[in-house]
Amino acid sequence: MGTGGTDFAWGAAAYGNKIYITGYTSGTFHGEVNAGQYDAYGAAFDDAGNLLWIKEFGTDKDDYTRGICANPDGVYISGSTWGSFSARQGGDTDYFIARLISN
Repeated sequence: MGTGGTDFAWGAAAYGNKIYITGYTSGTFHGEVNAGQYDAYGAAFDDAGNLLWIKEFGTDKDDYTRGICANPDGVYISGSTWGSFSARQGGDTDYFIARLISN
């Protein structure tokens, strides 16, 4: 699995019979839109290694993820951005926490 760009995987989690990964990419996954130089992504695989879903998102700046967790309430990732996901930006680099999907 990968894009035509540079892809990194920085975190993995397992819950039930699924494996989740998170990272960042300079490319585009499966018709998703790359918003900046590097975008964050999260993906899920079944226990046979088949891709179930992938979500790429970001700002017009660099966005990186480092952590992921999965529980009965959903899949969450954490990371940092040089852009802004909201009207409020605290400094040059800010953190974010995102819920990708509910279980």
